[in-house]
Amino acid sequence: MASLVPAQTIAQGIQRIKETFPEDPVTACAIAFGESFPNNGINNNPKTGDFSVGWFQINLFNPARETKSFDNSLTNPVKKIHWDKAQGKTLGEKVAWLQIPENNLKVARIIFEGSNPKNASFNPWGAYRNSSFNRHIERCKQ
Repeated sequence: MASLVPAQTIAQGIQRIKETFPEDPVTACAIAFGESFPNNGINNNPKTGDFSVGWFQINLFNPARETKSFDNSLTNPVKKIHWDKAQGKTLGEKVAWLQIPENNLKVARIIFEGSNPKNASFNPWGAYRNSSFNRHIERCKQ
């Protein structure tokens, strides 16, 4: 069962997201809601090739590509996605680091900018590509 997040904490989180993405703060906020915000959840779904963490669901690696089961001591996944962007050596350390909102936002910003900040894009996020973020736009305009 997910824990309840106080409204004041959610408002502070929204503000922090908007500050991190000043180019398009409303879209960034809506994407975060579409991904996981305000929860710091983990999505471990081998069917979609997704092991994602935190508000912006930073995808660390593709669990479907692992040839054996893994646990928090995993240090070198076969198919890395954003593994090297998170601090820590093991899966457990990286997950804990990404569950800190400031760290999750930092990595989200790096992913957003990609290799060229002038061509930054929200395209890496599923909530953007499938347009599900649109249902959160109004709450993010406030």
